[in-house]
Amino acid sequence: MIRIDRCNFLCFLLLVLFLVSVHWFYLDKIWTPIFSCVSIIFLFLLSNRHNDFRFVASSLIGVLFFYCYKLVRFPGLGVLIEPLILVIVLLLPEEKKKKVLRFLTVAFSIITLFSIVAWIFYLLGVVDVFSQFEYRGYNLGQHPLFLVNLDIGMGILPRFQGLLLEPGHMGMICSLLLYANSYNRKDVFSIILFVGLLLTVSLAAYVLFIIGYVLNKFSDKGKRSKGAAILFIIVVIYVVFTLLQSTDSMLYYLLFNKVVESENGLFNSNRYGADFLQFYNNQLSDPFVALFGLGGAFDVERFPGNSGYKVGVISMGWVGILILLFAYYCIAKPYHSKRCYFFLLLYIVSYIQRPYADWLAEWFIFILAMPGLSQMSNNYISSSNNEKVLLSDRKVSCSAIS
Repeated sequence: MIRIDRCNFLCFLLLVLFLVSVHWFYLDKIWTPIFSCVSIIFLFLLSNRHNDFRFVASSLIGVLFFYCYKLVRFPGLGVLIEPLILVIVLLLPEEKKKKVLRFLTVAFSIITLFSIVAWIFYLLGVVDVFSQFEYRGYNLGQHPLFLVNLDIGMGILPRFQGLLLEPGHMGMICSLLLYANSYNRKDVFSIILFVGLLLTVSLAAYVLFIIGYVLNKFSDKGKRSKGAAILFIIVVIYVVFTLLQSTDSMLYYLLFNKVVESENGLFNSNRYGADFLQFYNNQLSDPFVALFGLGGAFDVERFPGNSGYKVGVISMGWVGILILLFAYYCIAKPYHSKRCYFFLLLYIVSYIQRPYADWLAEWFIFILAMPGLSQMSNNYISSSNNEKVLLSDRKVSCSAIS
């Protein structure tokens, strides 16, 4: 009789929810509310062991508070189901959270690897897209292993996006997963994520990676880590300065051309179109909209390709954004770890670029990364304390001998 491992099935179910929330092409057409209802039943049955309720109480309060607000502004079945899924994930034992994060990282890396290999053949002219179509406001070319955004993905060098809707989506997820796994250079799956991030040719993703890597280094108390972070910053500044001087280079055109030569400003040019900016300015003249957003009345697909924080403001208002930030803070607070708080800071940077912090995928990454990140901080502190003890013992022994 074949025995299905309970933990592996739980991981697989969360992986499917993860891919659905990032609009992975082959799962994006699943009717999310029905699938989520079935998932809740299975998740509840599979998660037989639970975390200490007192430890995650603040996390539960923060998440439920946000979804109460979201239910008022976006009434619907999906808004009722998502917090139930997150409650089950929050209540998972700490060790199981680390296992699930590892499973998601490995699975997403393998999926990305197949897309990267096919993408390289595409760049070499060996394969081509099989069809072209419009989907969710995007003009896409499809290959079984990758999509090409024909509006932004062509030109000097097509931009890699795997089976997600935009290169920026791929870069964002890769960046967050890399931080969650502490940029492990010895891990082949982290290397795959890094390669996928590079191929997106997304300035926003590169910025997110650089900030996350520097924060990760500064979370260590060792002088070597801080020195490496400072050296890394110097190298990045030098490379950026060199590229800005080389206005005829391909990398300048791909990364900086839209930003530097825009008439709408540094951020508006790359994140928003003129039609959205006009709509945003008109709507925010109403104080109620500025505070609470348009809610369900805002059709995000009306403005495809607009992905900065202003989309979040017009959608759920500044009040909703602050409640969302409070929910993430409540998740990080019980761990009292600098790495966890820096991850929250990275999420804030990510939200400025793309307001997708309420995707299940981003919730999953943040919640599941907390035990590992806090453990790394504790291990570093304990190892540092052990070194101090050893040094003091040596001093005592030397003084005794003398």
